[in-house]
Amino acid sequence: MNADATNDHNISGENTLDGWPAWSNDGKRVVLSRRVNDRFQLFVMNRDGSGVMQLTDAAGEFVNPRWSPDGTKIMCARRLGDMNLVIFPAPK
Repeated sequence: MNADATNDHNISGENTLDGWPAWSNDGKRVVLSRRVNDRFQLFVMNRDGSGVMQLTDAAGEFVNPRWSPDGTKIMCARRLGDMNLVIFPAPK
């Protein structure tokens, strides 16, 4: 997308409810929360929308993901009753 919001294109696919995207520090990947079976789970994809990989498939909802500065970990909030912060290894 251009700075004036022209030339935009959908990288996450049709018929998905995605939110909280975060670029990896090298700009090559995006981590985001996607609604699956009434829960938000984490996914990573390449910047062009290819290579989609589901990172979580667990109870609760995983939202607001962020990459660690060195790109080796992802931190997010997990809502399962209470809201907790969780950290786990980023896919290579």
